[in-house]
Amino acid sequence: MMVNYPDPTGYPLAGLIRCADCRTPMTPAVRAGTRVYRCTGGCRNEIDALHAETLMWDRAAARHPDLARPHLPVDQRREVFASLLTVVYARGPSSWLSLRTSWIGRRRRKR
Repeated sequence: MMVNYPDPTGYPLAGLIRCADCRTPMTPAVRAGTRVYRCTGGCRNEIDALHAETLMWDRAAARHPDLARPHLPVDQRREVFASLLTVVYARGPSSWLSLRTSWIGRRRRKR
């Protein structure tokens, strides 16, 4: 199946999302008409872009209630993600997508 690599500006998590399995960056892609983030490492994992972006936006809005407003343009969502996140590790299909995040300004727990 053909994979297209589109302009990343329409992908708000571009540059922030990495594969949880091999830790390599995931790049925006289109497979069979569906936007995905695809691992650039050897494992070639893919995740549904809309699902990942929606889950991350919900998490960001839970931390920052002022983000709960609907219909924020993609470029503004990308700016918001970049101001809040250092990295997102992703794995799995949409049915059990797992996202682990590092938030900017979050203090680490002392062990």
